[in-house]
Amino acid sequence: MLEAHNFPGSFLVKLAKEFVGAIKEGSLTNGKSLELLPIILTALVANKENLDYGKGELSGEECKKQLINTLCSGRWDQQYVIQLTSMFKDVPLAAEEVEFVVEKVLRMFSKLNLQEIPPLVYQLLVLSSKGSRRRALEGIIAFFNELDKRHNEEQSGDELLDLVTVPSGELRHVEGTIILHIVFAIKLDCELGRELLKHLKAGQQGDFSNNICPFSIALLLSVTRIQRFEEQIKKWDIMLQRTPHGPSQKPIPTQADVTMDLIFFSMVCLFAFLTLHNSVYSFT
Repeated sequence: MLEAHNFPGSFLVKLAKEFVGAIKEGSLTNGKSLELLPIILTALVANKENLDYGKGELSGEECKKQLINTLCSGRWDQQYVIQLTSMFKDVPLAAEEVEFVVEKVLRMFSKLNLQEIPPLVYQLLVLSSKGSRRRALEGIIAFFNELDKRHNEEQSGDELLDLVTVPSGELRHVEGTIILHIVFAIKLDCELGRELLKHLKAGQQGDFSNNICPFSIALLLSVTRIQRFEEQIKKWDIMLQRTPHGPSQKPIPTQADVTMDLIFFSMVCLFAFLTLHNSVYSFT
């Protein structure tokens, strides 16, 4: 396949379609073969011919776009989700294509076993270096925020049932491992850290509990270990800047509001401590 750039464009389209078809149908027999698809798609983008695709002719770049759209719109076998996500880091992607792939990966979180999520998050963070950093972080935080809520309420009867019923210690350990992955990624990509702070600050303007949760607080505390973000986070008093309607419209809190805030703050700190403890444990 090292000579794929010399293949006729029509043959590259045929090969790519066979790969995409096998993935969608769940008939892929060897995940190792996925390493060939980026080579094929890259060669297709470089091809300057107008190629027959569907009922018309498309450029190699347009064919690649259609193939990725088809792939991300279809079913992914659970056992190949991590490999598929990893594969996309080697595919030339436009910004909207990165966004499409990131959304697909985030939707797959609830389909996996809990222990499969940390390696998937790692690959997602690598992929996000191409774009959609903030959306990737939003999705990760939202997923674990929801999972924590469901786990604490012991709700069932939905797609998160298998994840909700895991022991709390296992959940905290997984969250700690993911925090380590995110902190490591931020060390390599400072833009990811900036997007994290933007996301959490933006959350203060809406429903506080949607963005500021045990997982995000533990993540924020872990990011303070990175020197370039330490001072920024210290200057940002996250608990005292709850201004849902803006500073000039800050409502006067009632005693009940203060009490609920203290309860919420205590719960967040407790769960954040447990998650942070597990991230340190995972590191050691």
